[in-house]
Amino acid sequence: MSPQTLTRTPVPSRAHANAALTAARRTRAQWLLAITAGQVTPTEVIAQAATAPGRPLLALTLRQLVIAQPGWGVRRTEAALTKLASFSQATTTRRMNISWLLDPRCAGSRYIAWCDVMHTRRDQAPWPGFPFTAGPAITAHPTVASLMGATTTSTSNADQFNADQISTHQQGTN
Repeated sequence: MSPQTLTRTPVPSRAHANAALTAARRTRAQWLLAITAGQVTPTEVIAQAATAPGRPLLALTLRQLVIAQPGWGVRRTEAALTKLASFSQATTTRRMNISWLLDPRCAGSRYIAWCDVMHTRRDQAPWPGFPFTAGPAITAHPTVASLMGATTTSTSNADQFNADQISTHQQGTN
């Protein structure tokens, strides 16, 4: 083969990369605003982060998730994260993000520690088969979709399962 017949793989432009970065930042900001407004919980954000559309959420730090909740200040957040770090044998709380929390190499032990620290139910995984199977195909939480200006949201069986799981979770914590 001569060098003239080789085709090069197109490299995304800087504008394309910047647009993707802006979209990811917007997604993270919308979900954090939904937590602050009390429309979703950090656990729902974690479940969404495990889906393909929620992939940008994996970069959210646990500090951002916890402190965004109504009624959580700096001291309470630091105490919770320090407790989580001691349970999961982490050396620092600075690098703890959703991706770290859902790392399948830990076989769910970090998520269990998260549930213990956040006082959520530990008898339910964020989705069936966690951490070894992919999460449910959730397109977007209805409240976040409304923040984004969408007029319709799709509801699948996985969405309904997640809604049932969340309502069961909320009943168990009250």
